[in-house]
Amino acid sequence: MPDTPRLTPQILHQVALTLNGTEIAAIENLAAIIREDPATVAAWCAGAEPIPDGILTYILAAMGGTEPSDSTWRRDEWALGTADSAGNKRRYLFDLWPPRFRCRAVGLYIDTAAPFETEKPVDIETGVTYPDNHPFLLAEFDWIDPLPRPDHLVHLLDAAVDSFKHLTSDT
Repeated sequence: MPDTPRLTPQILHQVALTLNGTEIAAIENLAAIIREDPATVAAWCAGAEPIPDGILTYILAAMGGTEPSDSTWRRDEWALGTADSAGNKRRYLFDLWPPRFRCRAVGLYIDTAAPFETEKPVDIETGVTYPDNHPFLLAEFDWIDPLPRPDHLVHLLDAAVDSFKHLTSDT
């Protein structure tokens, strides 16, 4: 049986906040989900008491999830596409696993971070754009599924950037 990752007080506290979103009821709601005394969960979150082994598995089971995978990459999750607009090829990245989306990869001038002329028109003012420190950014997101929770969004977008780099490395 694979080792279950250990929870730190900080991660457990973040789980509680993610499940509820407000500090006041977060620990009480987590305690109710895992059928534990709120004072005990509060002590775990504060680091005052050690978090028992296996509690992560119990939390995930109570939420209908499964134990985290050893791999952060899912097979065939990402696809790259192009479209021709007035002679300019535009690149699109598709996430094929929920939360599914399509976004446009926009090339940027390194010195000014402005979009290449061949990328225009492009909307980098509204909606999600990510990141702001690369020679490209992801923009013009079309979400097929509901947006992920905020704590998962950055992880998902980091994976999208890595996937785009990987998919375009041999082109």
